[in-house]
Amino acid sequence: MDLNQFSAYQHVTVPVFVVAPDNNLMPRYLWVNDAWSGATGISAADVAGKTEIQLFPGRPDQRAFDHHRAALTTGRGSFFDLPAPWPGHSGPVRTTLTAVSAPDGTITHAVGTCVPAPSAISEAADAAEALSEAEQFIAIAAHDLRTPMRNIQTLASLLKDDFIDHGDGKHGLIDMLEEVASKSGQMITDILAYTQALATTRDTAPTDLSCLCATLRGTLDPQGKVDFRYPGVTVESDSTTLQIALRNLVDNAIKHNTRPDLVVTVEVRNTGVSDITVTVTDNGKGFPAPERLFVRSAGISHERGYGLMAVQRLLTLRGGHISAQNCPDRTGGVITFTLPGRILPEDASKMTEEQVPRLPRTAAR
Repeated sequence: MDLNQFSAYQHVTVPVFVVAPDNNLMPRYLWVNDAWSGATGISAADVAGKTEIQLFPGRPDQRAFDHHRAALTTGRGSFFDLPAPWPGHSGPVRTTLTAVSAPDGTITHAVGTCVPAPSAISEAADAAEALSEAEQFIAIAAHDLRTPMRNIQTLASLLKDDFIDHGDGKHGLIDMLEEVASKSGQMITDILAYTQALATTRDTAPTDLSCLCATLRGTLDPQGKVDFRYPGVTVESDSTTLQIALRNLVDNAIKHNTRPDLVVTVEVRNTGVSDITVTVTDNGKGFPAPERLFVRSAGISHERGYGLMAVQRLLTLRGGHISAQNCPDRTGGVITFTLPGRILPEDASKMTEEQVPRLPRTAAR
């Protein structure tokens, strides 16, 4: 394997390492950046070909080794926290792993990044900062967008008043324009109400995923050009966070892919006893560097706008996690996120599209 492909990670200020499977699928270190060597006190020359257990034989906790092996065998990303993982390092460290596959789908290696694990105090500070930033951004966006969106809806209504239908489909287009403007205006109003809310508690409630996705499809792809697939299940989770995350990820999948046969698929599964894992997959162009999409260091924000950054912070605040990877042959992108919750039994009551949980309306500040 050409190690020069990892040289870009030398510009990252946090520790970065690469592990690869040997012939027995044992995860062995392949490459580390200077920041990793500086944090651990182990040079790059002394790392190559060794396992986590060989590098840190006195560590009683083998979770790091287990996570390395799981990433290289399943292809799924993960993160884990270890208390004082390196000699001379006093604080806990959070490691995020992203598996990388060859064109034929074979997992070739996994990239890990290490950052200080957030404490309860720092998480609270980050949450307050994120909320303040979101409030300012959404307030400006709502002010700039809500009035033009209302004007579009009004103009569409005026067009219909004296419009003569010649059977060429133009009347339907006006109806579609009015409906999209109405739904978009409602979404802006709802999100603004949420960011200005006094309460910051989780909005845990049953959410019919098929109805939620149908609403998103009508708003983000009103002409039905995208093959949008989703399950008919009901999940009990933070409905507001689920709606915001799915809207941003589906919107990004549609916006950044121009192929005429675009397919966007939403899947959900129970993870353990108290979490759900949601996957959004598309058959577009994939990500140039999926392992760097959510690296929070050195100002790196490669191909992720404010939306993805806000989703990442919101999910973290709600006890979740998000990661990205490419499909085999780079035939699309996959973004996976977790949230506390569960898939309800099949006999759980189904909701109509009009009953999809709205963002909560609470008193403004």
